[in-house]
Amino acid sequence: MKPPLLVLCATDLSPDADLAVVAANDIARVFGSRLVFVHAVPFPAPARVLFPHLVQRTTDRLMAVSRVASDTVAARIAGLTGRSGEQIDVRVDVGVPDEVIVDTAEESKADLLVIGVAGSDSTDPRIGATALRIIRHAHCPVLVVRAGPTKGPILAASDLSDPARRALSMAALWARQCEEPLVALHVVDYSPIVVVPEAFGPGIPIPVSEEEHKAILQAASDRLVEVLDKLEIKADRLVEEGAPAERIVSSAEQIEASLLVIGASGGGGLRRLLLGSVAEDVLAAAPCSVLLVRHHTHGGGGS
Repeated sequence: MKPPLLVLCATDLSPDADLAVVAANDIARVFGSRLVFVHAVPFPAPARVLFPHLVQRTTDRLMAVSRVASDTVAARIAGLTGRSGEQIDVRVDVGVPDEVIVDTAEESKADLLVIGVAGSDSTDPRIGATALRIIRHAHCPVLVVRAGPTKGPILAASDLSDPARRALSMAALWARQCEEPLVALHVVDYSPIVVVPEAFGPGIPIPVSEEEHKAILQAASDRLVEVLDKLEIKADRLVEEGAPAERIVSSAEQIEASLLVIGASGGGGLRRLLLGSVAEDVLAAAPCSVLLVRHHTHGGGGS
């Protein structure tokens, strides 16, 4: 796993976006990455052009607004990061914000996209609709920044599948660079009752014995050790049981994690929509920033 060479940070000048700007600046410093900022001037494209002269007039106004926005964003970034004008690279475009941000990330071949958890247009403080659309469509890992601990363990949640190893590797790289301890978590979605299906009927519930319960947890622990050893990752290991999203969030709270790293299904085109309910639930309830790393099955870029 290589460090991010290009970090793209989206800002809409909201308080949550300010947190993302500060975090992106810190990440670029830690990894030695190039840092680019993107700001979208919201404007839906007209469905039909009925009056070309009015469209041209609107275009001229939008270009003027974009110039002002670029100066405003640059000034805000300078105040937040201490960067001088020549150190600030701002891209301003007109359009639907999530589309502008995702397109800019892809066109610039960004290795990491940094966003705030909720923007100026958000009605849900847990995670904004624009942020969620960005996460669903971005081709690269996305760091969703929220107020929380800035120092502390990094928690990597894994289902131990082969594709999920990319998220573990990213978490290990992050922990090394930030000089923070790494905790690898696997949640066993365990039920004390196993339902054996019948040919006709809903099935027969059969309780799992205590010995079988212990064997399930031990097998999960052994598998976690095996995966970490294969990836040559040193980490504290944690195996929990229950609903995955709930246990991931509670584990992050218990260890006072500064970052939570999770994986999600992904690829190119429409496959990027397959984020997964566990990832979305974690994003909404996490007590700290969340780094979402896609499991690229084919296409879709990313290293």
